[in-house]
This record gives sequence, structure tokens and C-alpha cells, in this order.
Amino acid sequence: MNLIFLILLLVLCLPSTVLADTTTPNPSTISNKSSTKNNLYEAEREIAELDQAIKSNPQDAEAYYKRCLAYYDLGKYDKAREDAYRAELEGKIISLAFIKRLQELNKELSQRRNSALAQSLKFSLAREGLSVKDLDDITRNYYKKPHPDKLAIVVRAMLLDSWFIYDIASFEPFAHFVATVAHNNQEFLVSLKSQVNNYSGKQKDAFNKIIYASENFRSPEPISPQGLDYLWAEFFATGTAEPVKKIMSTLNNQNGDLQMTKYSAQWSLRANARSDKTVYKIIKNALATAQGGMKEELEKILRK
Repeated sequence: MNLIFLILLLVLCLPSTVLADTTTPNPSTISNKSSTKNNLYEAEREIAELDQAIKSNPQDAEAYYKRCLAYYDLGKYDKAREDAYRAELEGKIISLAFIKRLQELNKELSQRRNSALAQSLKFSLAREGLSVKDLDDITRNYYKKPHPDKLAIVVRAMLLDSWFIYDIASFEPFAHFVATVAHNNQEFLVSLKSQVNNYSGKQKDAFNKIIYASENFRSPEPISPQGLDYLWAEFFATGTAEPVKKIMSTLNNQNGDLQMTKYSAQWSLRANARSDKTVYKIIKNALATAQGGMKEELEKILRK
């Protein structure tokens, strides 16, 4: 998996083996609103109330389902999808048609977003004399062939791309990648800091975030899909086993709140094991001493 893919959103599909429920909206009648709520304010107010209900009872399937519909009304289809999944996990039966509709909406939004971001990145890289392939080579293979000078050019290209720095899901994993390199290479950090006067406004704010993350480096815990992106960024920057081991640790997680993270870990471990020999070796070494459920999970990941 290359870093371009890492800095784009992970698109996870919900289980498709669900039963019909006549209380669930029919996709043929779904427009921009799934219920009779009067306005967006009411939907936001209901979400706030449901947040409290879920906080009081994290196993309240009906609250997750109602919040799913409220998010749907607001057009926040990614959050609606997450709550639909959690409602199912807690025993709520949701119609397959509605689930598919959420998947389609999320896929469409993701494709539009990724297409626009990809075109913007391509243009920004070209201004610095780089191609998308160059970005792939510099980032994915950095731990094998570190080129701080080329990475500095990539940083400049990325920071001059307003699309990129405004897109948190794309910018932050990349910033963590650069911070990891800078944290482990003080000469690169000093060189990077000398470029501060090349930026202004939002670009300078983004640049300062990278510097701050470099000087106050902290490896995240794998408690969210975004945390996994950060850990993969660390791996591609260093080639060390620790980030991959952290990601593997989620495979033993039985906490329902972290199921989405576990599924993301399973998928990303399998994809990277197939594309990167070092990842494959780290997982295989872990399998040699694994037991019980962890052993089964790692065997599935390495299965061809």
C-alpha cells in the first residue's frame, strides 16, 4: 500500500447479510431526508440527545439507529453508516436496501473527493517537477531508500496545495509521516525548520503543525482507523516492526466500540503483507509465537 492510498480515506463496507425490517426507510422513497423532521436544527438537537443516551447506555441499539437516521438527514453519510453498523452489532435488524443505499452514497462521495484531491495533488507535484510516481517512490520506499532532500520537495508541494492541507484525513497522516522522519533525523528537522519563511497563512499553520509534531513526537495507540493510518505512516518512514505490532494488537480486541478499527486493521495488514515483504516478515514472525485467536487472525491475513 502506498502513502497516497494511506492519506486517502479507508472505505469500509458494512456487512451485507442483514434481514429486512419494515421500520427502516425504503431506498425508493429516500430523498434528502429520511424522516419527518422539520429542519436541520431538529436533527442536530436529536443527535445531541442521542449522544447522551448512548453515553449512558453504549449498548442501546435503537439509539444508534435513530442517530443514524439523524445523520442521514444532515447528509453525514459516513457517520450514518458507522451508527448503522453499531446498531446491527447491538442487535438491531436493518433492511439490506437501506444499508446498500448508505454504501452507495459513501462510495460516491469518496470517489468525488478522492478524484478532486488526486487531480490537485498531481498539479501541485508537477509545479515542483515531481510526478505521482515520484511521490509513491519517495514515501512508500522511504525506509528502504531515504531521501530527505526529495522529501523536503514533496513537503513543499503538499503545503502549497490548499485542497490537501484543508483535507484533514489526507494531511494529518502525511504530516505524521514527515514528523516521524524528522524525529529520527535531526539534520532533516533543522533543514525543514529553515523553510518556515517560505510559507504564510494556512500553509504556514500546516507547516508549523508538522514541526510541532516532529519536536513533540508521539506514536498513537491503535484505537481508531485514523490511528492505524498514522501507524502505517510510521512504518513506511522507518521500516520498524513496532508500528505493525501495534496494529496487530487490535486483532485480539473484543471491545464492540473498536470493531471498525479491528476490521480496518485486518484489511490493511493483509493488503500491506501482500505488497511489502518487510510487513509480511513481521507478521510471519509474530505468527510463530502467536496462540489462540491471535494465531487464527494472523493465519487468515497471510493466507493467499
